[in-house]
This record gives sequence, C-alpha cells and structure tokens, in this order.
Amino acid sequence: MVFIGVVVSKKFSKKATQRNYIKRKIYNFFQQNKQEIVLKKVIIRIKTEVSQLKRKEIKEIIDKDLMVFKKTDGLKC
Repeated sequence: MVFIGVVVSKKFSKKATQRNYIKRKIYNFFQQNKQEIVLKKVIIRIKTEVSQLKRKEIKEIIDKDLMVFKKTDGLKC
C-alpha cells in the first residue's frame, strides 16, 4: 500500500477545479501503477504554475514526471 499526499496551493492555480484535477491525476497514476511503485510513502508538492496550461498538457507532465516512482529492472525492493 502506498500512502500519498499531494499539495497544490492556490499560488499555482486559483481555480479549485484545476487543483483537484491535478490531485486526481496523481492519485490515479499511483492507483494504476501500484504494483510497480518503489516507495511506500510519497508527498508531492507542485512547484510549477499550471494556471495557463491545458488539461492535456498537465496530464502529459504528470505522466512523464511520475515515472521516476516506478521500479526499474535493476532495482529490487
């Protein structure tokens, strides 16, 4: 089981719907890849302003950046 904390402040997006969308996408990534996740506790803090980005761009960034949490062939946990 992976414990996930996601922080998206108003500083990065004034709209609650966009902040919640980002959180949902991150939670979904971990849910879909739970068998391949290396860590058991994760806290993610958004550091990039996303208010000007479209949902498709946000999804691509999240998918690309969260790949570091997946196991690699040489890593044994």
